Amino acid sequence: IPIFFMKTSPCQPGTHNPCKMGKVPRLMVVGALAIALPACMGDHPSKRLNPSLRYHVQSCKDSTCKLVERGFNGEFFDVYSPAITSQYSQVVWETLPTVDLPADVKKRFANSTVAFTGHEVNVIRIGPGGEETNVPCYESYNHHYGAFIKGQGSDAVVASTEDLAGMSMDEAHTGGVSFVPNGKGPATGKPTAGVFSEHNGNEARQTYHGLPTGMVVLVEAPESFIFAPMQINTRNPDGSGKRCAGNCPLPKNSKAPFNATYSGILECPCTTRVTKEMGGYTTQANGVCNGALKTAGECFSAAATVIARNSAAASSNLTVSDPTVPAGCFVTEKADGTFDASFNSLSTSTTACGMLPPGVKPILAGSAESVVGLGLVINGTDDVVTITLTVKSPPGTWYGVGFNASEMADLPYAIVVDGHGAVTEHKLANHQAGTVLDKSPSLTVVSQTYAAGVRTTVLRRPLAGSSSDYFTFSTSVTTLPFIAAVGSTSAFSQHTARATATLSLVQEDSPTCVCHSGVGKINGFPFNSQCMGEPKSDLLKQNNPTCDISLYSGGLACCRGGTTLLDADQIVPPLVDTVYYKWRFYYTAWDPTIHTNTFHLEWQFGHIEYDIPVAPAGTPPDKAVHTLTTRFTMSDFMAMGNANSNGCDANNEWCADLALAESRGIQLVSGGFHCHSPACLGGELYNADTGELLCHVEPMAGNSSDALNEESYLWLPPCQWGDVSDGLTPSPLLYPSTKLTSIKRGSSAYGHTGVMAIWQTRAAYGPEV
Repeated sequence: IPIFFMKTSPCQPGTHNPCKMGKVPRLMVVGALAIALPACMGDHPSKRLNPSLRYHVQSCKDSTCKLVERGFNGEFFDVYSPAITSQYSQVVWETLPTVDLPADVKKRFANSTVAFTGHEVNVIRIGPGGEETNVPCYESYNHHYGAFIKGQGSDAVVASTEDLAGMSMDEAHTGGVSFVPNGKGPATGKPTAGVFSEHNGNEARQTYHGLPTGMVVLVEAPESFIFAPMQINTRNPDGSGKRCAGNCPLPKNSKAPFNATYSGILECPCTTRVTKEMGGYTTQANGVCNGALKTAGECFSAAATVIARNSAAASSNLTVSDPTVPAGCFVTEKADGTFDASFNSLSTSTTACGMLPPGVKPILAGSAESVVGLGLVINGTDDVVTITLTVKSPPGTWYGVGFNASEMADLPYAIVVDGHGAVTEHKLANHQAGTVLDKSPSLTVVSQTYAAGVRTTVLRRPLAGSSSDYFTFSTSVTTLPFIAAVGSTSAFSQHTARATATLSLVQEDSPTCVCHSGVGKINGFPFNSQCMGEPKSDLLKQNNPTCDISLYSGGLACCRGGTTLLDADQIVPPLVDTVYYKWRFYYTAWDPTIHTNTFHLEWQFGHIEYDIPVAPAGTPPDKAVHTLTTRFTMSDFMAMGNANSNGCDANNEWCADLALAESRGIQLVSGGFHCHSPACLGGELYNADTGELLCHVEPMAGNSSDALNEESYLWLPPCQWGDVSDGLTPSPLLYPSTKLTSIKRGSSAYGHTGVMAIWQTRAAYGPEV
């Protein structure tokens, strides 16, 4: 039964074929959707880069969403990327050579600012006579990209291919490009670079990239285009031009079913060409080890390392074969504070780590040395945590610890002790001081001492954080990365020393397993997923394979630039293919009386990627749905957005400025949702404070083998907010403390690796007050 959506907004006049009002709408059927088209459009579809497409957005109000068709405003120019050349199964993931913008655009705006109103994207081949043909995405698949326009007033710092390969996965996601001011250009105070990376993947071609009326992306004196795609060659290597139909080689680890209408290599399966090196050890007090130790020798060595972190020593090393204790390696704390290290050679034992008698709640303890020593006692009986901070420095300078983090870019909760002993809690920003938080309820200073050159502060607070800005300690998590720093001043400021460390916790009165830590190296590059725990993500609770190197079977770490996605015994087919990206940017001159600048907000659901496990056998396909939930704040949205805007920080009015957001609030403008074909079923974003549905994104799919309408390949109409006369809903006013909840849904009829769930949103400040 067709579902009818009525287009209610009037036409937007533009430079291309302005239209007359009042004509009767006509209907277009897309699959099961019959959508009322506008009587006329501000730009005529035949004049667009992708003339066969009709672009739509979602407008949501009172838990109801409708599709609204949108067009483009302004003049435009086209930009072609450099050639992307590869063979079947090969990954091209690099920042391509910079491309100059058209000379007339550069000259016209050499001393002023451009207001970009939207853009279109396509992937093409260029024939020997210059003829352009669309490339179907089952032949050349875009996993994601970073796209930027650079102005005269900034220099682009572009990571080399080698540096890009060595970056963490989230750092490399938009190409390892950043911008620094150079003092050149007209110095109008406007942004000197723009990022165009909302819904930045294979969905980009059919997804609407325009902005609501009056909303723009500003770039002062634009001069060049920088593009960093991750492109996977999935073209049928037999040269026939036909879609693969079970006849294209796939690695054994591909999770795509036989004869699938999508390519199994677009999910970046780890092949037999991939090498893994396990790195380090961790403790575990529930379930069974994902990375179990296999020998007694490794067990005793690993146990000694873990126990040493707790300033203790093993009293004995034991080898057993016992079904009543966990398989592999475990340690048991004795009454005198020493430990027994044991190796259970009975690999078939199903006894869980950390088993306690019924009704007994766990108590975990551990300590680790760093520039600031950290000790924890997590008491599940009383639901409190005792925190001990130690530092070898005289009174008068600050010191602090950030929890569950390996760098400030992780935006952690932190506790800081100033030079006078005052204790404050903080939400750190990316290489910025961040925000001072309200004191946690029941946070108490148990004691503060200074002896033998060591300052010690002992604190106690509830396990649960007051909000998502505060870290929640858990009795089920036994490994905690942390960052530590000390300063040279009394007040919290720039550090003089910093370090990263990991604390391993041991459960009292029960066997605590010692396992491989989940980190290490893949193909020689560091792997440390740093998946977020609850409430910000379900990933650790779900034991998602993306969080542990011993379980990791596909995704970005197995798909870096230059990778071949076939097994070592498979020959790479010789057919070479070359494609190009073509971008069309719509723009006008900046007019402060009618234009409002927008900035980038971003939030990843606990990690840059994750796996969807296959549903239990016998599950009907329409019931095979995997969900992932995240709970975060607008402050998180802003901080990650700035971190992925390649030069933004929390004190820049053209970015997500915390002070302006506090005083004026933030209005959402366009909500892009980045998730992958073929598994994506969509997602929702809620204001958790009010329960209001802010955005619902539901993918649309093609139904043929034609380019821009390919079966099994998706696009995602974004949510937009704006003027009621445009058929949109006005944006609610949100603040940094606003709590948000989002749910991503994916099909689990088959397993999928390396999928993504990322909000990529444009926003603006609320009205001046």
